[in-house]
Amino acid sequence: MNEGESLKIAANIKNNAHKWPKKTALIFQGNLYSYERLNKRANQLANWLLNAGFSRGDRVCIMAENCPEYIEAAIALAKIGVAWVPLNYRFLEGEVAFIAKDSAAKGFIVDYIRADLIQKTLSQIRGITQGQCLVIGERVPGGMRSFNKVLENSNTEEPASEVEENDLLYVGYTSGTTGIPKGALISHRNRVLSILIGAFHFGITKDDITLIISPLYHTATMLSVLRSLYLGGTIVLLPKFDALETLKAIERYRINFITMVPTTINRLMEIPQEQFSRFDLSSLKNLCSLASPLPTTTKEWILEKLPHVQLSEVYAATETGLITMLYPEDQRRKVRCVGQPIIGTEIRILDEQRRDLPQGQVGEIFIKNLTSIKSYLNLPKETSNCFAGDWITLEDMGKLDEEGYLYIVDRKKDMIKSGGVNIFPAEIEDTLMKHPAIQEVAVIGVPDREWGESIKALVVLKPGARGTEQEIRNFCRERIADFKVPKSVDFVSELPKSPFGKILKRVVRDEYWKDQALKI
Repeated sequence: MNEGESLKIAANIKNNAHKWPKKTALIFQGNLYSYERLNKRANQLANWLLNAGFSRGDRVCIMAENCPEYIEAAIALAKIGVAWVPLNYRFLEGEVAFIAKDSAAKGFIVDYIRADLIQKTLSQIRGITQGQCLVIGERVPGGMRSFNKVLENSNTEEPASEVEENDLLYVGYTSGTTGIPKGALISHRNRVLSILIGAFHFGITKDDITLIISPLYHTATMLSVLRSLYLGGTIVLLPKFDALETLKAIERYRINFITMVPTTINRLMEIPQEQFSRFDLSSLKNLCSLASPLPTTTKEWILEKLPHVQLSEVYAATETGLITMLYPEDQRRKVRCVGQPIIGTEIRILDEQRRDLPQGQVGEIFIKNLTSIKSYLNLPKETSNCFAGDWITLEDMGKLDEEGYLYIVDRKKDMIKSGGVNIFPAEIEDTLMKHPAIQEVAVIGVPDREWGESIKALVVLKPGARGTEQEIRNFCRERIADFKVPKSVDFVSELPKSPFGKILKRVVRDEYWKDQALKI
């Protein structure tokens, strides 16, 4: 199979640069990047990486806020078969070190804001030198290399490297329920199929302009970027999400497609109607909502304020790609529903013995499709637990109605999803148990209109000990990323336990979720 026929990410971006060299591929802060420019810069980086000793099968961590260099780096790595490992740019040293070591990364591409953090972290990681770290921006710590300077004298020709469609494209670390992030192994073939299937369902073509407002480390965000570039479309990249800047971008660049999470849509709702109505949003054709169910009030606002926009909700994951879609015509007909399986996808609802359940009964959701991973990195037990032959579970609980529409009603375990980000309580609990005044703790997700769920810690203090909510939150803030810090702390005299002494998280959660229609 030659390069043009193979399902590889960079191959079609290269082809687009040949077909439409002057067409705008990327717009960032008013600067336009043509397909020719984007591809040449990716080639320059790819050739430098090869000359620096990186080769097919290696892995490189990327830790940066949204910028063109992030996208150039991803394309360059894809061209030479080096997988990228996206890192949340709010991670602290320990979190960075764990993923870098677990993924066996051989280098870093980092923005200058986090270069000092990476420099400190290198002491915890074997096999990565400062010279294997590229820094985006003007301020480069001694020993590290400037991203832009290494490109200056590098060859713009296509790199001499063989890449196969089943090679690893990236390692997507997804929050587990055990406290250990799981590295999902995503191949080129996997993501190209996700691109084509998504384009089919959303109706996206080379003529569409996509707005990117979410962090590029997020799987769904990067998939939107790659989909547009693979198809030959144009992306407008915002440095970070801002509600007014989003509306300005839609108007200025005549945006056709945008993916959002309920939290960001709620930010749009906060804009005064008088101000909101001044923007010309008539170009917007599709709005996709994902990560958590749309609250009914949010959905009604979209349907009222943007009646010309096709609203879709999807159920998706790093491990599987797109699973189900609730189409625009079903938005009012199916309440708190994530839709029907998309093309090439099957769903089963199984009981604890993994036997099929009748329609309407709640059980564990198992998925089989064209874009699911085959395993997790370095986690044979987790892989075994989550796979049943060709079927994979995300450990969500749900049911199918008489028309085959899926409803997610609960989580099998205790993972918290806040603002579209998966958070595992075990890591937070482990941090809190280091506090000298804490005897026991349970961390749960509680209903939050804005974020879907927010983090709450229920704390039992040691006899005679004292503590305040602010003190405990500050204790966490010094040790873990800010998005993992509990938003609230309740002090309790005891926590419910099983006969074996295990804290009953479900009993703890039920008190906060008992009045909620959807317990997720």
